[in-house]
Amino acid sequence: MRSAPMAIAASIALLGSLAVSAPAAARADDEPETPLLADGAFQKLGKRVAELVTLTVVDGRLTLDRTHASGVVGRTDAERRRELAAELGRRGLPPALLDAEIERRVRVAPLVEAFHRIEGASEVQSSSRSESTDGVSIDFQGAVLSGSLALAGDDVLVELRERGAPGRTLRITDDGAGRVSLTLDHGDGDLLVVRQSPERFVVVVIAGADVVSRVAPSLAAAYRADRSLLTDRLAGLLRHQGIGLPAWPHDDAVRAAVIARITPLTEGERAEADGLLAELASDDFEARERATAGLGERYERFRTIVADALARTDLDPEVRARLEEIVEERPPGGGADRTIDGFGLVGDAPYLVDLLEAAGDAERPVLLGRLTTLLGADHGDDPAAWRAALPAPADPGGGGGSDGDEGGDEGGGE
Repeated sequence: MRSAPMAIAASIALLGSLAVSAPAAARADDEPETPLLADGAFQKLGKRVAELVTLTVVDGRLTLDRTHASGVVGRTDAERRRELAAELGRRGLPPALLDAEIERRVRVAPLVEAFHRIEGASEVQSSSRSESTDGVSIDFQGAVLSGSLALAGDDVLVELRERGAPGRTLRITDDGAGRVSLTLDHGDGDLLVVRQSPERFVVVVIAGADVVSRVAPSLAAAYRADRSLLTDRLAGLLRHQGIGLPAWPHDDAVRAAVIARITPLTEGERAEADGLLAELASDDFEARERATAGLGERYERFRTIVADALARTDLDPEVRARLEEIVEERPPGGGADRTIDGFGLVGDAPYLVDLLEAAGDAERPVLLGRLTTLLGADHGDDPAAWRAALPAPADPGGGGGSDGDEGGDEGGGE
């Protein structure tokens, strides 16, 4: 799971040399360009795959969303603890060992339960399970899929294998420390490799004789260097297998949230936000509750004012606690917020030019103002003129740097 940079580069070169030498096979008009895009068991069980394997973006880097399964299996951690306490208590474990074992099992239970859902939908023929002091291993053979799940400490390994055509294998590993690897492999040689480590992001796509690769410090940096590869090729391949993805930069919800962030607050909105902040310190409990609800409902517009308040050293403890609760209740993982922050979209001039091309009359002035601030000049109302003025993309293979801090938000931003 811990691949050295030189090893990654060598792997890409080897994969490229193998694929380029392969002749392109003739295919029917309705046949997909690669078996990776064919229909099979992954498409049949796509919903179950997404329950187990959903990716998210943290600080611009790709990682496995370990909280996603917990939200879809329909059981709470408190329910699991009660069941485990009853089950394990009958074994006579000492209290200290019992508590530790309960917490270990609660931590892995959502992934195990989601894996069992895939097992149950795969027309299982045989299954085995083994447990150790720090993990669990489950294997099954089914008529539709075969699969393996291994959990040891913070390490997660998932492997799913199609039993029939097109016969692909999907393998995901994550070490909980910033290293995630995803491989989608077809026996004829077509291959998708996605790897993220704390130092770099790697994607390789081999489809017949076509080889595409990209190495960058992070997913966000790779996106800025080659937007079509990430938004069209990679996202399409992952979604086709049923893998859950974070909100993508060009999703409608993300576009709308970016516009909201860069739209300056009106005087009336500032007055409203200041009034709600003042009410948080009121002696009236109901007034404090109303103010908390109001700031939560308008958080997308008031996020900068909330952040400025939290930065104060003289803030009342209860006011601080209420504001922190509002921030913590923002949608995690796949929400638009994390995508905007992780990809640095409010400071991404090419992305904003994309939005300008499709903007309505109300949105155009906001985008033009933001682009003028970012590029230091006014290029008028024509998106083509703004695109011509964009600087050349930075070399994604360069040093780490910041993957999304290219200018702060205006208005509702941070």
